[in-house]
Amino acid sequence: MRAAPAVSALLDDCRPERLLIALLYGATGAALAAWGAAHAGAGDGLFGQLGPLVPLLGLLIGAVAGLKLARHLLPAGLSQLIWDGQAWSLQRQAAAGQPDTVVLTELRRLFDLGPWQLLRACEGPGRQRWLVLRERRVGAGWHLLRVALAAHARGRV
Repeated sequence: MRAAPAVSALLDDCRPERLLIALLYGATGAALAAWGAAHAGAGDGLFGQLGPLVPLLGLLIGAVAGLKLARHLLPAGLSQLIWDGQAWSLQRQAAAGQPDTVVLTELRRLFDLGPWQLLRACEGPGRQRWLVLRERRVGAGWHLLRVALAAHARGRV
């Protein structure tokens, strides 16, 4: 099998995905808080006094937890995913303005929805992050990127 040609793709900033994760965690927190208040006896003690504030507090706590997780897994900033014909690497814009390149030890395609893809990249032992690719952001190299991912993003790279 021939190797896919070298390709470079600008990654998305992941704002909608981070917001979605925060909203899902917030809704889960609100549901758990409401369930807990109902089973603890909504008319008794502290839960009876707080009433409808309990689900709102759960919503706030869940949303903050979801936002922290989303920022950890989907960090913001300019990044490029690069396939050089041999290995996958991730190039990030460092604070000093110099690019920081990390060779990925593993790259897996988790979801492929046509013009949107979610990848899981391992930068080393225990250092994982998610990468979001959008066709409109990648541009003309979208087809070559999909070919490279199909051929070389199955497991250990």
